[in-house]
Amino acid sequence: MKKLIFPLLYLFFAFTLLTLNSCSSGPEIQQQKYAHLRTSLDFEYSFPAVWKAIETTLHEYRIASRDPSDVDPMELKKISERSLETEWVYTQSKDKYVEYKVNDFPRKKYLQMRVKFIVSAERKMPDVTKVSVQSEEQLERLKDDGSPNGYVDAEEPDTARINQILQRIRLTLLASNPN
Repeated sequence: MKKLIFPLLYLFFAFTLLTLNSCSSGPEIQQQKYAHLRTSLDFEYSFPAVWKAIETTLHEYRIASRDPSDVDPMELKKISERSLETEWVYTQSKDKYVEYKVNDFPRKKYLQMRVKFIVSAERKMPDVTKVSVQSEEQLERLKDDGSPNGYVDAEEPDTARINQILQRIRLTLLASNPN
């Protein structure tokens, strides 16, 4: 009886491994290796001025939520923290791709993606406000034939997009010269 168990276990595990390998979920997603950029900055401006710059910078995005939600501009001086979250923004990834070959020549296809930004501002001192940006990214999953198959969470965010938002906030502040 013991002699029969080991070959059966071996067959079971071999069959399981073959089944798992044959049920692939499309091409493997790869990522360009870029330097990780800053995801937060301290601005030497008052909290109301920084929050106005955030709102101006993100005016082209649909805002899903603000916390606290509705704040009178006069009340903004009393608040020490506030955040907002955008709706999904559909775009093409700058750093995540799949590889394939055409006539034995390697090709890269950068993936479609969607991203949400979460921007928070926190008063550090009377005229210093820290702004942090986070993102939630999802990549379009592809079947083996290249057709779309839903979305999957990205393992690492694209910090270049996050840093770009921070730099746009900085430029908005410089342009408005609120101090």
